[in-house]
Amino acid sequence: MPRGRISKPLRPDHIRRLLKVQNQHGWSRTELKLGIGGPFKFNTLQRAIAGKPIWEMYYAYIVQWLDRYAPEKPIHDGKASAAGDDSDAEEEAGTTRTLRGSGD
Repeated sequence: MPRGRISKPLRPDHIRRLLKVQNQHGWSRTELKLGIGGPFKFNTLQRAIAGKPIWEMYYAYIVQWLDRYAPEKPIHDGKASAAGDDSDAEEEAGTTRTLRGSGD
């Protein structure tokens, strides 16, 4: 078993997504670190963006955060996909959904 902490670098697509989030919100690197809210220091985020290895626990936190808040592909509705409707269909005006139906 290797000595010390197990570490690994972020993949290039993870780095690209981090920088995309930073640019979309107009955040500095410090604000990006605060936005992620991770248990790591600013220098760890700098190392991760530079492509250097970071502790595996921090790696997992960043990747999970990216998957939750900055997914690579948009998430589609399962019912719409099963029905073959890939667009986000708008409901007709005047219709309301209730738990037990329309009440008529």
